[in-house]
Amino acid sequence: MKKFLAGLIPENIINEVLARTDIVELVSSYVPLDKKSAANLFGLCPFHEEDTPSFSVAPRKQIFYCFGCHKGGNAIKFIQEIEHLSFPEAVRLLAKRVNVDIPETDDPQMLEMIKLRKRLLAVMLDAARFYHLKLLDEEGLKARSYLKGRAVSKGIAQRFGLGYAPAAWDKLCRHLQSKGYSQDELLKAGLATRSRQNTLIDFFRNRVIFPVFDRQGNLLAFGGRALEDSGPKFLNTNDTAIYHKGKHLYGLNFAKKSKSDKIIIVEGYFDVIRLYLAGIDYAVATLGTALTSSQANLLKQQSNNVITCFDADSAGRKATLKSARILEKIGVNVQVLLIPENKDPDDYIREYGANRFSALLNEIMEPLEFELEMIRQDSLAEDGSLQISAYQNAAASLLAKEKNAILRELYAAKVAEEIGTTTGAVLAEIARRQNSPKENQSDFLTGDIPPRSRIRSQSPESIKSDEIQMILLISEYSDMLSEFDFTIEPDDFEDGPLRDIAEKVLSRGQNESFTAANLPAIVEEISDGNESLMRSIMEASINTAELNNPMQRKEAIRRLFHKLRSERFVREAQELLEMAKASDDPQLKAEYLEKYKEKQSEGIRWKQNIY
Repeated sequence: MKKFLAGLIPENIINEVLARTDIVELVSSYVPLDKKSAANLFGLCPFHEEDTPSFSVAPRKQIFYCFGCHKGGNAIKFIQEIEHLSFPEAVRLLAKRVNVDIPETDDPQMLEMIKLRKRLLAVMLDAARFYHLKLLDEEGLKARSYLKGRAVSKGIAQRFGLGYAPAAWDKLCRHLQSKGYSQDELLKAGLATRSRQNTLIDFFRNRVIFPVFDRQGNLLAFGGRALEDSGPKFLNTNDTAIYHKGKHLYGLNFAKKSKSDKIIIVEGYFDVIRLYLAGIDYAVATLGTALTSSQANLLKQQSNNVITCFDADSAGRKATLKSARILEKIGVNVQVLLIPENKDPDDYIREYGANRFSALLNEIMEPLEFELEMIRQDSLAEDGSLQISAYQNAAASLLAKEKNAILRELYAAKVAEEIGTTTGAVLAEIARRQNSPKENQSDFLTGDIPPRSRIRSQSPESIKSDEIQMILLISEYSDMLSEFDFTIEPDDFEDGPLRDIAEKVLSRGQNESFTAANLPAIVEEISDGNESLMRSIMEASINTAELNNPMQRKEAIRRLFHKLRSERFVREAQELLEMAKASDDPQLKAEYLEKYKEKQSEGIRWKQNIY
């Protein structure tokens, strides 16, 4: 399917998109990169959790590769992975970014996919209209009363597109089917499910409805707040063809219009609405999940200054710390807003007013300060007094893990003030813990080891390094192949996927727009799930030193060609000998043996000419 989809956009258009895209600029909009070698830049991988950078970008080759999770490829593959897009979607996104026009496809399968997306977006809009009208009519009385109790006016309900899902089993389904939507479309949109009797019923029933839009303003999903105690309090649309909850943020379509240089991330729909009413138009909420890497990248595109404002309970603390780690890794400045009395923004503003909440924004904390505050609160006795031993023990253990010496000293002073001792005494205790084998055991096992020596895998012996190096050279320097007095042929490679890759590279290398950035797509197409092959080629490509001198490039290609051609003579001679041994026909056996001797002689003459 992937190969089929890849052909829907003309190859010359794909090549132009790749040629115009600067992969360093593209990746840097998601991942902070540092120069770590003469040729490559490194950063923390956006596709898996890590503390030591193993994600590499090669500017000249226009490719990326992670030595940890082994994801790699060109700019198109990067966008596919980080935005969770299909190949055509990624090409179109990049094409728009670099001002390349893509002609409309006439492929029936692609047209069907486009049609389905349009239908699902359309049915979601019609469902939203239905829900909103139901909120306003007689059936929505209970929902309106609930919203009034939450201080949400009719105007705000309209502004955010709020609605009401009737308690009846299938009112929405019947309404949408009367408008021409099929049962299959309702199921694919996540608006319906099947009952035990195999009939179609509404997914949301007797709930206040919150529409969920993407950054571009497309309505993709709904959240539903129960009006009764039966079932989960909040219910969200399951993942569909147009919606993946870990990729979107509630309220981002509003927040992106804000003139603020920061953004607040909260937990609930009502929190976003309440903050908006309070004049804080830069709030967004996660959608029933912990913050994901995709959501973090959405936040980074909006602002480099993010304030987390989660509940102060155990789950909220974990969410705060996890979110801070994810955001800091992609270069976002994170601060924490801790609301007093364990209230959420909605409750706090309704009780104390918008001005008092705005004042809290002057008391935001660094993530480390937040952790220390949580430790302090956990160390309070029932009478409210601080249990010094418990507090200093937990605080010192936390600060012992902090690598920044300035931050350690700064917060050591705060701890000292809390427990009535000197900063030096606290720093001494921290140093003792840092030098303790027990404290450092986990760091000893995983810390400060050069990333490649720890996580780089070895290529299987079956994958020939000489052939891989030749493929890399002819893909990167295809423009000079016509300058040689010899012709590299696919048969110079041993039969298998590397020969197939070489054949494609050699044929496409005649195209002036072909570059090393085109190689990953060819490898992925031919490797067909062979992760070892893909990994070996990507690692070799990232690790191959750049040959800046044209004479060095020619000499490298020439030496490898002579070596591969010599091996080809040996290989072909051996094949003829095996055929002779296997033949029962005396005449045919003699012919094979004669060809075997000729091939041996040809190989000897070849080596004599070289050396």
